[in-house]
Amino acid sequence: MLYTPQNAAGRVIEPPVCDASAPRHIPQATAAADPLELPPGEDNPRNSEASFLELKDGRIIYLYTHFTGRSGHDHAPSFLASRTSSDGGRTWTKEDRVVVRNEGAMNIMETHLLRLRGEAIAMLYLVKNSERDCRPVIRFSRDECETWSEPTAIITDRIGYYPGNNDRVLQLKSGRLVLPTQDSSFTGGV
Repeated sequence: MLYTPQNAAGRVIEPPVCDASAPRHIPQATAAADPLELPPGEDNPRNSEASFLELKDGRIIYLYTHFTGRSGHDHAPSFLASRTSSDGGRTWTKEDRVVVRNEGAMNIMETHLLRLRGEAIAMLYLVKNSERDCRPVIRFSRDECETWSEPTAIITDRIGYYPGNNDRVLQLKSGRLVLPTQDSSFTGGV
């Protein structure tokens, strides 16, 4: 299913128009000196569903789902956290930065980061309220992931369970964002 983000008035949310011709620096692969490892621990049974993005200053941001409590189940509580690397991914910050606290009755998960044409970055993720209500939302950052807009629901015409896996959003030449998802709503839950 493909959905175009709309605001409460039903108007299409247009991502900022940006310059796609801006040069991009892509770091060369090197042997990892201190690889990014996020093993489970006390009150953190699982870390998963992540997305990478290179920031304009050359740092790499890693945004992922950080589960809390005792269960690593898909419906367990979680928040979105990030780590950064300033040396092409060889080493990473040691502490989590909480990017989005849990906004769902169950959790939030399946992150997507996408640099839009020009300055803005889009962050999409699922807000899971129940086994029958799991819908994607979108936020925008204009300051390289330091701050984010308020979340806007992407699917607004019905409640359902719409997973789609992380890091799959893309922007077409027209500027439209495409997020592949599926309708997993059916009798008996997910």
